[in-house]
Amino acid sequence: MRIFLFLSHKGADKPMVREFKRTLEELGFDPWLDEDAAAGVELERAILQGFKDSCAAVFFVTPNFQDEQYLSTEVNYAIQEKRAKGERFSIVTIVFSEGPNKGVVPDLLKQYVWKEPNSQVEAFREIIRAIPIKVGPVQSNMEHNQNKNPVLSEHHKVAQFSDANDLALKGSANISGTVQSLPWEGKISQRLRNDIASLHISIEIQQSIYDVLMYREYPKWMSIQGRLVRNPVWTGKDCRQIINEYPLDRNAPQVMHLDMLLIRRNDDGGRGLIYTYSSPTWGTHLIPFRKWHSEDRLVRSELNAKNLARYLTVPADFIAVTSMPGKYAVSVKQRAKYNDLIIYIYEFCSVKFINLPDSLSCRESEYTHKKGPIIQGTWFYMQTLRTDKTAFSLNGDVIFALHDLFEDHLGTLPCSLSE
Repeated sequence: MRIFLFLSHKGADKPMVREFKRTLEELGFDPWLDEDAAAGVELERAILQGFKDSCAAVFFVTPNFQDEQYLSTEVNYAIQEKRAKGERFSIVTIVFSEGPNKGVVPDLLKQYVWKEPNSQVEAFREIIRAIPIKVGPVQSNMEHNQNKNPVLSEHHKVAQFSDANDLALKGSANISGTVQSLPWEGKISQRLRNDIASLHISIEIQQSIYDVLMYREYPKWMSIQGRLVRNPVWTGKDCRQIINEYPLDRNAPQVMHLDMLLIRRNDDGGRGLIYTYSSPTWGTHLIPFRKWHSEDRLVRSELNAKNLARYLTVPADFIAVTSMPGKYAVSVKQRAKYNDLIIYIYEFCSVKFINLPDSLSCRESEYTHKKGPIIQGTWFYMQTLRTDKTAFSLNGDVIFALHDLFEDHLGTLPCSLSE
């Protein structure tokens, strides 16, 4: 049975609404947008038919939303369907804010309940709750995509490296597309689901978390941009005991949301090197990071710059940190020192040092740059990191994600230092 949902929105918000549509489609719904109207059909007639076919109308009320023209018509049609279908039709109004500006609920919709979620993930959850259809277990789309997803093939691009000591290559050789998913319902505790829903993350990242948690070989798989690959930190390790200590339906792992702050410089040949610092806790080299809390994304870059400034001899004013949309990974592994199991969400950010004064330049050496900051750490080629057994066994998830997202010589990662 096809389950139609009408998605009402202002044209300016269409990119956001398309993302909601795509996720709803993955769950088996058939969302309707005005752009789905058949060629040659009068738009207003198509909209009316869209409402008649639907069991719910979702209004995306942003500051752009105005109760006029087609949107006014859609409000009227929704109320008309609600009167005709009763409990078989829901009017779902989601109010979004952009900075100090908040969407205004049309007067005719104020008689119904509306929600003001803090994130798109929370908004999506409210939509699912309000639809007059019971949603069954969510199934991962891995098997559906396995034939077109290069990460699920043994011919993954990591295989181009022939170095026998390349640990990323060894890990990728075990990738298989035949893993079966577990039912979602009853397998993940309410506390963990609430923790995930409260995060400031995209719907895609939220889905990636569930993909990682729902596989039989959990926690041996990780997600990179929504693609499942074997997690190299578990290579050769027996994880049965730690799974028993942290069952997903009871004492589920905590979630840690990190911004990974990527500092790159080039060698004389233009090959990229990545900056790391030595962590006494982990006993290896780590990429600089900052743990996300509940702060607004608008101040994210500023807080990241201040975090770096505490460790580098560079004031925050000279540091620009830019988030890289879509560049993320999800991994489950043990935390150093405590050995508890943690669900890590890595969002990758590029770092740029801007207009550094001469007083901050440092002497030439193997790991410094003539216009670079004085950084107490080590620059690594990606290939060197991948062959470091200690680093890879503890932090191989991040190293593997870096290789996958930015290639062997960090070709797509912007350089942090002026050349």
